[in-house]
Amino acid sequence: MNRTELCIVSGKRTPIGSIGKSLRQVPSPFLLAQALKGLKNLVPESWLGCGVFACALQKGLGINPSKQGLYLAGFDRLNSFTINTGHTGGIKSLILACQELLMGSSGALCGGFDSSSLSPHVLLGRSGWKVSSGIIDTLPQAYTSSTGIHYGLAIEELNITYNISRVEQETYSRYAFKRRNLCQKIKYFNEEIVALDVLIDDELCVYPEFEPISPLFYSKGSVTSLTTALPSDGATVLLVARKDAIEKLGIDYLVSVVDWVEKRGDPIKFPEILNKTVKGLLARNGLMIDHVGLWEFNDFFATIPFLCCKILDVKLENTNVTGGNLSLGDTLGASSARSVLNCARWMKIREIEFGVVLSTNCEGEIVVMLLKGKIQDKKGEIY
Repeated sequence: MNRTELCIVSGKRTPIGSIGKSLRQVPSPFLLAQALKGLKNLVPESWLGCGVFACALQKGLGINPSKQGLYLAGFDRLNSFTINTGHTGGIKSLILACQELLMGSSGALCGGFDSSSLSPHVLLGRSGWKVSSGIIDTLPQAYTSSTGIHYGLAIEELNITYNISRVEQETYSRYAFKRRNLCQKIKYFNEEIVALDVLIDDELCVYPEFEPISPLFYSKGSVTSLTTALPSDGATVLLVARKDAIEKLGIDYLVSVVDWVEKRGDPIKFPEILNKTVKGLLARNGLMIDHVGLWEFNDFFATIPFLCCKILDVKLENTNVTGGNLSLGDTLGASSARSVLNCARWMKIREIEFGVVLSTNCEGEIVVMLLKGKIQDKKGEIY
């Protein structure tokens, strides 16, 4: 891989709104625009090569909703495109932005945006209507894998295959909510959030500690609303740049992007390729699992981070330290971008040398990215 040093300079996001609540009337391109305004004054638009953003729920938004958000934010002339790969979209947009930098651009914008609240109901009626015609809702379709099985049922299948109990899933959920509450208490998220007129902070779901909860997908299942991320509204944006370019502008950065890998196995069965993929990425950069000080797993189901920790032999306390998407809300295309942002910020604050962000869309595909923090030696020099 080209060793031009690529840096995540900064990132911003909107508050995360629960589905059907404060952000229910705000279109997702507008959410993207508000997040972009938080980065507007960092670099001139002419300095940027492109803007690439993920959006999973695009029905009704028109052509290239990323361009709409950029225009509303004042980036009138920036080339842009929109991708849709579900939960991996945010981190894949970062990969595409990094590839833009390797082609010679100084900087690029990336991230993701989605509104679960405004996801429309679509009626399939081009060929006429019959009594048996079904109504297909975009939101559940977003959670349906390419094999036709609902993601929730796919997760239940994983729980059976890997013998993951409801108690183990809820153990992760309690950990995630505890970490989120701690970050709220110390106002950790304040620096990354761009407040909106209708919402200035994350619209947090409440952890029902003592309430009995029924399984979500079938009566004998183990997945509940407690172990599933709530569909939400929000946007996350990242500014990435070549290190030599930002040094000329005197701009600091959060972390550098060292390497990444994308792998696909059999649908749903991503754990089968997890161990080899992650360890292979680390090995080609001279690292092992123990060298990684921080892990971010895109946790739209508690099963995913639990499986990752189990297979990779990673300690839970080094994982999703800000609570993850399960405790904050699942913003779909923006979710893995938010994972990257929180990993990068935490690495800088805690002076962690290496971090890994992993996202999956439950269709056998995983995307893994290796980040390197700025660590000072005893002489004060950064290496």
